[in-house]
Amino acid sequence: MSAAHLHWRAVDDFWFAISDRTGGWVMATNDERHGICSALDRDVSDVERASLVRDFWRRGLVEVDGRNVVEGADWSAAIDETRSYYGLVLILNSGCNLACTYCYLGHSAPDRRNDIDLNIAQTTILAALDRPETQVILDFGEVAAATALFYELATFAERSAATLGKKLRIAIQTNATTLNDRLVDFLVERDAILGVSLDGPHDIHDKARPTRSGRGSHRTAVEALKRCRAAGLDFHLIVTVGAHNVGSASRVLDEIASMAPKTFLCKPILAHGEASTSWDDVGANSDDIAAFLANSVRRAAHDGLEMLDQSATKFLSRMIGESSGWRESCTSRDCGSGRNMHVLSARGELHACPRFVEPGKGRLATPKTVELVLQRKIDLVGDELHRQPETCKGCPWLRSCGGGCTLSGDPDFTPLPDPHCASYMAQHEALVDHILPELISGRLPIDGPLAGGRIRVSSEDVAPTPVRQSQS
Repeated sequence: MSAAHLHWRAVDDFWFAISDRTGGWVMATNDERHGICSALDRDVSDVERASLVRDFWRRGLVEVDGRNVVEGADWSAAIDETRSYYGLVLILNSGCNLACTYCYLGHSAPDRRNDIDLNIAQTTILAALDRPETQVILDFGEVAAATALFYELATFAERSAATLGKKLRIAIQTNATTLNDRLVDFLVERDAILGVSLDGPHDIHDKARPTRSGRGSHRTAVEALKRCRAAGLDFHLIVTVGAHNVGSASRVLDEIASMAPKTFLCKPILAHGEASTSWDDVGANSDDIAAFLANSVRRAAHDGLEMLDQSATKFLSRMIGESSGWRESCTSRDCGSGRNMHVLSARGELHACPRFVEPGKGRLATPKTVELVLQRKIDLVGDELHRQPETCKGCPWLRSCGGGCTLSGDPDFTPLPDPHCASYMAQHEALVDHILPELISGRLPIDGPLAGGRIRVSSEDVAPTPVRQSQS
């Protein structure tokens, strides 16, 4: 028997022991750390030691004959149980009324000739509603360039779902420049999911997200958010972290807090689309992004868990064994892209993820391919990218990170390390340093995205598994 490759991390007057094999952890005082280390060297017949070993085995902190509690465990079935819905994203038009400097889809001018084909869109919606999941989330993406088409397709989807007896949620992700009273009322009536991009205060936001005429878009977006609050419509904020705001974490987070979103996500910039051609101007290095995200976690420790961004919230849930962290498992090789979620581009191609939509890289969406892909007969990602990269070894965060994004590797579908690995590591370290001790001590109240009694943290209740399941 031996300790399962433990990393000891000092936090104030305590130590965290974290296994790089299982992600299991325990918090200990200096004296307890000494006792733990010495206990593992004593005779196993010692009753006190035997009890300790059982606890450590359950947490994945010891190995017996080279095996640990999660050795050979298959999480796929347990993770699938958290996914009671299917997600379909429709990109209605290949253009946009903004000209964001980092747009990963490119930013051609909106033109009705670039609208998605109505028949293919309707065929794909019907195929989505025929899936076995109890609920379909239909995300229309950016509607600013095709608002009339959005109303038409959303109404079609509602009628079709009612006929088929299927539960449907409507969603849009928008720059909010066309989020007028009519659109807000439409979304409120349907309890729709709304995501809005906001990169910080006006000087930061407008630098990266101008209109096509060169004017800033911040004022219009903020006015739309106020309109949503007045109507009782919750919203999710999306912050793209790049050169324009990576050095201004406090100001960006102040702006996010002032908007009082239901949730928010700090999303590192991708070297795709416009950003790929001007990376020296708009990109940010991994260390700077890591510092930004760590600052966000520290802010949450001070101001409350409502200031914990969506990625950090998922990581925290996974670290304490809560299935909610795997319900939407982005930033993991166990994500549902290409299986439980698909994207239909305005060009009529099927893709696995809305952040990786390159012309000519998807499957042409004919009625036959739509049926094959959406009925789970084709995985658009493939098993090779669901594997962890060979370089992902010896990291104490691997169990909750899962190896990072499946699609951030090279064009040959090699499971390369996620380029934002350093950022995820910084988030995990900040969670251990600033959030877990506060939760365990009860000094940090559980609210925001983690409210509802889903998280009950103590050093005795920690499970090393991503979801709560029985283990032999």
